[in-house]
Amino acid sequence: DQSRIGLTDMQLICAMGPPGGGRNAVTARFLRHFNTLGINEFDDKVLTTIFTKIMEWHISTKNFNDQFKLVIPMIVQATLNIYKAALAALLPTPAKSHYLFNLRDFSRVIQGLSLSDPESCPDPAAMKRNWIHEILRVFYDRLIDDEDRKWLYEQVIKTSKEVLRENFHQLLGHLDVEKSGTVSEDNLRSLIYCDF
Repeated sequence: DQSRIGLTDMQLICAMGPPGGGRNAVTARFLRHFNTLGINEFDDKVLTTIFTKIMEWHISTKNFNDQFKLVIPMIVQATLNIYKAALAALLPTPAKSHYLFNLRDFSRVIQGLSLSDPESCPDPAAMKRNWIHEILRVFYDRLIDDEDRKWLYEQVIKTSKEVLRENFHQLLGHLDVEKSGTVSEDNLRSLIYCDF
């Protein structure tokens, strides 16, 4: 049936980003039907507030104990630091055209942490290990260059020390199979959190 269908009393709301990176331009003929609004990027304070509230809700609904409340601001700030560093340093090139990081990546880290429960993360150190796993899953797994992987590995070590207040190599000491006192990039492949 190819008869015309009329839609009345309908409102359509759309969202889009600028063309590029796999996003196509929208024609002026289509855009004329909309009131176009431009929204600036969120500043750090807004991002921190949004993702802190999400994590606070998660630990309260899953009945984590109160010591996890102290870890939430650290995890959100650490994620923000890695996200902003990746935006600045891991730029797309013709060989790395998929190096397009956006707020969705920040959200994926927090979403992955929101799959945790008190059984899988019995203490704040386990939540920090889970954070490292999520950072590696969202950012590290996308990298194709050894130099970029090494850079992110060093950023995670630095952020663990400065923001999470943990020695990276001690926090993940159980992965150090050589007992060398340092956890290598290869050792990190054994850091796995799953939701089956």
